[in-house]
Amino acid sequence: MKTVALSSISMACAILVAACGGGSGGGGFFGGGTTPPPAAASSKVDVKVVDGAISNASVFLDLNENGALDSGEPTAKTNASGVATLEVPNDSVGKAPVVALVGTDAVDADTGPVPVAFKLTAPKDSTGVVSPLTTIVQHMVKENGMTTADAAAAAQAQAGLNVSMLSDFTANSSADGKVAASAARLFVVSVQQYTSTLSPAAGSTDLSGAVITQADIDRMILAKAVETFPVMVEVAKSPEVQAACATLGADACKTEVTARASEVNAASGLTAASLPLVVAAARTPVDNATGVGGATLAFLNFGDASNWYYRVFMASAAENTADANGNTRYRGYSRAMTNGSFVEWATGGSYARRGDRHWNGSAWVTCELGQQNVQSKRESNGNVAANNYCDGLELSSSTRSEVDVSSKKIADIVAVIQASLPNYSSWGMPPAGYTGGGTANYGAAIFPAGSKLLSQSTTVSQTAFAFDVTSPLRSYNDAIAAGADTRGNPGTACSSPEANAAPTIPVTTLEGMIAKYKGTPCIFGTHFIGNGIASPNPSEWWGNSTLSVGLLGTAPVLADPTTFMTGNTYVRFAFSGGNAINYYSCQQQHVNRSERNCVQIGTGTYSIQTLGDSRVLTIANPPAVASQLDYERIFVENGGQVFHGYKSKMRTTYSTRLNLPATNAVFTQLGIPTITP
Repeated sequence: MKTVALSSISMACAILVAACGGGSGGGGFFGGGTTPPPAAASSKVDVKVVDGAISNASVFLDLNENGALDSGEPTAKTNASGVATLEVPNDSVGKAPVVALVGTDAVDADTGPVPVAFKLTAPKDSTGVVSPLTTIVQHMVKENGMTTADAAAAAQAQAGLNVSMLSDFTANSSADGKVAASAARLFVVSVQQYTSTLSPAAGSTDLSGAVITQADIDRMILAKAVETFPVMVEVAKSPEVQAACATLGADACKTEVTARASEVNAASGLTAASLPLVVAAARTPVDNATGVGGATLAFLNFGDASNWYYRVFMASAAENTADANGNTRYRGYSRAMTNGSFVEWATGGSYARRGDRHWNGSAWVTCELGQQNVQSKRESNGNVAANNYCDGLELSSSTRSEVDVSSKKIADIVAVIQASLPNYSSWGMPPAGYTGGGTANYGAAIFPAGSKLLSQSTTVSQTAFAFDVTSPLRSYNDAIAAGADTRGNPGTACSSPEANAAPTIPVTTLEGMIAKYKGTPCIFGTHFIGNGIASPNPSEWWGNSTLSVGLLGTAPVLADPTTFMTGNTYVRFAFSGGNAINYYSCQQQHVNRSERNCVQIGTGTYSIQTLGDSRVLTIANPPAVASQLDYERIFVENGGQVFHGYKSKMRTTYSTRLNLPATNAVFTQLGIPTITP
């Protein structure tokens, strides 16, 4: 017997042709007419199972590819090094994937005894290593019909890893290897958390009325973990995780990974409440017909017939007809009615931001109302391989599943939508600022034939530089920007009326911005806000001389507070000489939202590049807390002004949608004009 990789086939007769024949010759290769030994009927195949090296896992060759260990399938247990040796018939070598069942009797060399069972797999032509990363590759091979090489390359590119998805990352001690190891650990913990939360639902019914099996649950868990893996990689790269997991099995690492996996799972939309939807949707082939018009409702707020907001994507029959390159087109609209006044725009979180400009690779452009977006034709498995949104603002891929909700009560399905994702709890509820007493009333109305509820995930792989044309930068005069300690010296510029108002001096160049913002605060003694709430002493104001990276936290800013600070955190920066910058963590004051008592939390650098008719300043090495923001801060000099800008981070987002018949049924019930694509 020999030990080989499954992708290698030893064929003695193919190599020693003369020795395998039945000729009558004399000595031959073996001499003296001796009959050669028979070719081996099987080969020994080594398979290494890693998160850390996992011992006592059951490894088998999944000949019928059902994910279960069946009679007659070669199997073995892993040793202390995570290696199992399978005895594989030669005619089965390279013909089936390998599966590792990691039970609660298994031990991970990095993290100890396994608390919740899980399963790992590897493709049939790459079985030397079985890991969370090879599991992702095998999922893509099975679900998307990809070759192992293509799936591995695509998964690595989507995740932004610098380590092969098929390699033993535990043997890679580089920084990239540590990121891969941390991401793999997040993947496993994510699967374990899902399993603990969702497995009790086995035996219940999905939205279609069919029984949910454990196999259904396992399939949903794996699909969701694969979808969110790019997010896990970003988390693994964060300074917090890298610091905590310098030793992967350390208690600090376990705590950090557990917490961050919980955050990823909570944002994914796969919960006990959403499980009946996603399982039912996964059973249904996706309607990918072209040549017909349609629309999907991505979000709805409703107060009354004169106060509502919705986000919809639609395509006419012509737009939904694939061109010679296999691409279709669609348009996105945000529409709002406020006190009977109607507005609509193409993209952005508000009507005021409809004019945001972005760099499409050759020019600065806006996303115009009615602009056609281009995507590859949606396949029958629900996948869109390539989507170009708003002329290069975002490039992405997506996958969609659906379930028929015809004849179901609208009110019941709205409740399902509200429970499907954390940010969908306000779906159908009044829009922000609505003060009326009305509320959505669906009564006993049901959805008409052809109504479908859709579940979609979108993975953004590339984003553009963009800037807000409504926010040109304004500064204070040089004296205020220079800061001062006003305690005992109340005549400084920091105490002037101008310092108590919004800044008014236009910043016209990036160099002017760099010269102005040096991190020199105005320092005050005790003062009072609201109902006599006292400030700290000193009370330092940094808004005069620092720039915003972003705001963390959602605590309200109150006019009559009980504390001086809100509890929210500003992340800000200032220029410190050369191309260096300092980062700060600042508190937020109630009443006026001012930036108070900043503490330096890191250093970085900036760089400037010219793109078309504009210049872009980017900042590097942001502090760990900035990883919570969903964008990177930039500044754009354009037309004699400097604007706040941004570059959205690569991410995976989730949405629950209604198709056109279902959307129009909801709109008819609420008194909103129906949609015609």
